[in-house]
Amino acid sequence: MLKENKMRINELNFSISKITAYLIALIIIYFHFTLPKYDYPDQTNEIAWDILSYYLYLPASFLHGDIGINDQAYIQAIFNKYHFSPFFYQAAQAPNGNWVMIYTSGMAILYMPFFLLGHLWAKIGGYPTDGFSYPYQFCVSSGMMIYILAGIFLLRKILLHFYTEKITTIVLVIIVLGTNYFREATDYNMGPHGILFMFYGILVLNTIRWHQNQATKYVIWMGISIGFLILIRPTEAICIFIPLLWGVYNRNSIKEKISLLILNKKHIILLTLTIFLVGLPQLIYWKYQTGSFLYNSYWNQNSFDITESHFLKVFFSFRKGWWLYTPLITLAFVGFLFMKNETLKKVRVPISIFIALNIFILTHVPVWHNAGSFGQRFMVQSYVILSLPMGAFFSVFSFKKSYLKVAIGLIASMLLFLNLFQTWQFVRWIIPADGMTWEYYKYSFFKTSYMTVEEQSMLMLQRTFDPNEKFNESNPNYQRRTIAFFNMDDVNSFEINKSYLDTTYSRSGKNSYVLSKENEFSLVYEKPYSHITQKDHLWIRITLWFFPTQKLDINPADIVIHLNHNGKAFQYTGFHLDSNPYKINEWNKYSVDYLTPYIQDEDDKIVTYLWFIGKQKIYIDDFQIEIFEKR
Repeated sequence: MLKENKMRINELNFSISKITAYLIALIIIYFHFTLPKYDYPDQTNEIAWDILSYYLYLPASFLHGDIGINDQAYIQAIFNKYHFSPFFYQAAQAPNGNWVMIYTSGMAILYMPFFLLGHLWAKIGGYPTDGFSYPYQFCVSSGMMIYILAGIFLLRKILLHFYTEKITTIVLVIIVLGTNYFREATDYNMGPHGILFMFYGILVLNTIRWHQNQATKYVIWMGISIGFLILIRPTEAICIFIPLLWGVYNRNSIKEKISLLILNKKHIILLTLTIFLVGLPQLIYWKYQTGSFLYNSYWNQNSFDITESHFLKVFFSFRKGWWLYTPLITLAFVGFLFMKNETLKKVRVPISIFIALNIFILTHVPVWHNAGSFGQRFMVQSYVILSLPMGAFFSVFSFKKSYLKVAIGLIASMLLFLNLFQTWQFVRWIIPADGMTWEYYKYSFFKTSYMTVEEQSMLMLQRTFDPNEKFNESNPNYQRRTIAFFNMDDVNSFEINKSYLDTTYSRSGKNSYVLSKENEFSLVYEKPYSHITQKDHLWIRITLWFFPTQKLDINPADIVIHLNHNGKAFQYTGFHLDSNPYKINEWNKYSVDYLTPYIQDEDDKIVTYLWFIGKQKIYIDDFQIEIFEKR
């Protein structure tokens, strides 16, 4: 009778984590489909900003027959209709002139079945079959929930290999509902992080199973997961340390692991082949577009800088601090101290090395604040790994005195509620996508109403990322000053090459400056940011007069502005002189405004110059650079 009762209790315990997983799945589905973005029947915001770079492979190839995006009119047309972002940054030109998607094709492959379903709906329902209308966006976004939910159940299976039903249930609830994973799984489910979470689940689960039983199917699943992890985000290549070092924790275990790998060398070949086959579509795409099987599509993104760490800002800043907005994840780091039993000791090394490498990479990303993110979204995929030390934390304290368990339970419950509430604030634009300050954080704590214009003044500068944005000169908080002026006669801020001066045309004085094919880059202004201002941002205005002798569409010239960080340009913007109406053989005034990006180093340089691409001469006069800085 006693044995029968224990079996019933065990059956009940088994059901706890499974029922919890299903309940969490229902919560995520409900929250996803009740977001503000679904309040409107024509909602088409799912594919905006970075998501477009992951997605554009599909309509460009399947519907437009132009995966190389050679037809820029097509890009302009969809941007005019759907307004994905202020400008097209989702692809960049390779040295051979072809356009290449910034992000790799892993997400596009996962989007594909739902994209095709959306295309069928669009055809039957009479929607535009352009790849971007409502059926496409709804089907792809909804389809991603399958991967998200799979990740939750995979995490449960992983945890049950190490912990009881009770501990598994607690960790499952905290990881999914108590961290910023919840936002990635619901509001940003078309982004890569919730999907990467699933692939880490596949990788860890099959790593565990392969070390228990060296079956071929586990190797194939490991290869598929590693392949997709790298194909979605190449920096996830560090995931290879998980199966490679699994079970390694002392000198004898190293010898045993080497023997195991030698004994199963065919599996190593199969694993390598599977990873290669998953990545093959990307290699073919790069070869087709650039002429090379390997290509750094992130070259203009300033995505990694080994010379400068942003550790404290990544972890603790009010702007995007990981531990500030996801405080429950700190329990995982405490849990590392308690991974002492025989089972957990065997996985402590691969977990520690993976987490250390992941943190190192992500704290050396110059744009560490990843705008549009609730906390540090780049960390979300690592929560599968961090769930193991978190389980160790709760396992240890489950044996402590009742009052201690109650205290930990209350604190964890309050922090879980805080995460859910702040996620609710974030998706309703009460907490801003970026620019949070301590002042506004205090003010917005448990705030339930939308942010007003007056309240926005508490935030850091809110950027539109629109290159055509103009500075509001009536803003009393800024002062204006000129930092360079050239009248090509007696007032020039630095010495210019007199061989390019000409008296044929002039607007003031007797000289103008000639742009010609012999003078491609001209009037270069370059100065460290700290020598201009100590403020955190500037508006730069460039004004000049130009005299074209031929139409600029066949004789183009640009004003180029960017910042230079460690020898690399970022926030590079080119302004075409023909972007405004002009007259040939007359003097035309042209003015542009440029908001500096986030300054990473006081030695960053502001660089601006004229870039002439044509053949017939263009004359320049009264070239002026002004700045607007905070008082």
